[in-house]
Amino acid sequence: APGPIERQVIFLKELRALWSMPQESIDAYFAANEVMGQDKITCRAEEDMVIDWYNVLNHFCALGNVEKMYIAPVLDAAAGNQENQRLFEEHMSR
Repeated sequence: APGPIERQVIFLKELRALWSMPQESIDAYFAANEVMGQDKITCRAEEDMVIDWYNVLNHFCALGNVEKMYIAPVLDAAAGNQENQRLFEEHMSR
């Protein structure tokens, strides 16, 4: 897991990526929300919208230290999300 300095570097890098992202990418992200609420993807255009959504979401997740795109259940209240992810994954692998 990255330390505090590395975490700040990652945060700034991802913030810059979002800030400099073309407006078309941001618009495509918001347009894709409609598809993300569906039960099933039915055509190639919807598949492309899912890709557009994840291309932006990935940067938001990295900002919040949620690089695995899920927030783990709290198994250790003193630990952060990354450590709880590790603990959860270890628990699930047994």
